[in-house]
Amino acid sequence: MEPNTNEATAPKRLKTGGKKPIIIIGVIVAVLLAAYVGLCAYANSLDIFYPNTTINGVDVAGLTAEQAAERLRQEIPEETVEFYLPLADETGDGESAPEGDMLYGADPDAVCTYRELGITEELDYEVSAQSAFDAVQGRSSFFVKGWEYLACLVGADGQLGVVLEPEEDIFQVKMEQLSEQFSREAQDASYEVTEDAVEITKALNGLSVSAADLARTAQERWTGSGNGAAASVFVNNARILPAKTLTAQEIYDDCSGVVKNASYDKETGAIVPEASSIPWYKPVDGERVVAFFNPLADTDKGAQVKIEGIQEVLTKEVEDMTAENEEEFGNDPIVIYQGDMWLGGKFLNIIFHQYLPRSEKHRISLVQNKIEPEAPETPEALKVDEDGYIHLELRYNTYDDVTGYRGWGRVSYNLEEFYPTAKDAAETEFKGFKVIINSEENGEGRVIVLDLDHPVGVPEKAKNVHSTSFVK
Repeated sequence: MEPNTNEATAPKRLKTGGKKPIIIIGVIVAVLLAAYVGLCAYANSLDIFYPNTTINGVDVAGLTAEQAAERLRQEIPEETVEFYLPLADETGDGESAPEGDMLYGADPDAVCTYRELGITEELDYEVSAQSAFDAVQGRSSFFVKGWEYLACLVGADGQLGVVLEPEEDIFQVKMEQLSEQFSREAQDASYEVTEDAVEITKALNGLSVSAADLARTAQERWTGSGNGAAASVFVNNARILPAKTLTAQEIYDDCSGVVKNASYDKETGAIVPEASSIPWYKPVDGERVVAFFNPLADTDKGAQVKIEGIQEVLTKEVEDMTAENEEEFGNDPIVIYQGDMWLGGKFLNIIFHQYLPRSEKHRISLVQNKIEPEAPETPEALKVDEDGYIHLELRYNTYDDVTGYRGWGRVSYNLEEFYPTAKDAAETEFKGFKVIINSEENGEGRVIVLDLDHPVGVPEKAKNVHSTSFVK
């Protein structure tokens, strides 16, 4: 029987799904894993720094630790460090920035190379380079090294830093120099009356930066940024020295008043200011001044003069020095040139040369030594010694606060109490004074003799104006 050719044959159904996609994903993962293991093996085999690696800003990518050490030796000493000081004069206290932070200017106050700070070619850069290599590439596990390599390859994790210890003697000298450079005295507001105007000098706050504090800040902050950029040190331990300000009302009050000429009393040898011809000056009884004047006319009592200018002089009394207060007076060396100590008007006048202080006023004192056992208890008994002289000591105390800059000082001591009365003079031979100083040029125990019969004339430099603002 023939088959029915008209009967349709049913089509075959295709199978779907299965394990083929899973196998593909597995193959991809296996390939990636193998590639990562290969990358880890490659990274583990490297004895050079990974790509995009820097040490203290110096590019060491592709270098061995030994080669990196040599590059560090060449480049790091020439890197620069910028120092920034707080803007004390912008705010009055240097603390008006947000959250009480110090306020700094845009430009550095000093720029130094690492070499100037004691980080020279002589340092052990081999140890620094090897420690940096070990920190990233020598201590990681095998399977971590591949990831670290990739991170450095894309520039995400290649910045390394090492501690650089400067040569101590060079570093300390530079800190002292910067301390002196950064520190300044406060400048009080002042004014000067001219013929047609009042010239006002604005107050300027001072700044005190110790070398020790500066060294700590520098060692904490410098890291070196490399590639021509500078590390930044923001000095945050400076002490602001506030200056005294003046209001317009205060200046007006000082300048206002009736101006009258002073007069000279021939009998007493004194200038009697009915009202000072210097509007801003208010005379203080017992205070010495340098007066510049022009004679106007003769009078029955002497002469009438016009005072053109007045400069106040630090005026002090003689003090007793005992074992309890000797340290307070100090005994630092001082420079007094020949002829710069003289007697006049029962005052001892002194011009001296001093190292200017950084932040604390120095002290200069004329004392009677009451420490010696033979020293009498009462000042009356100490008037005149056996040699006919009154023995005193000039003591200078810098408080170990000096800069490398010199300046002139001037002081006057009232000796009236030591001059014998007419009755005492008949019984005692009084020749003058002997003053012991610690001379910077001639050492301790230098004796200056001031004879009453041979007074030293007023030296020309005493007629000039010397600042005594650094001495108390």
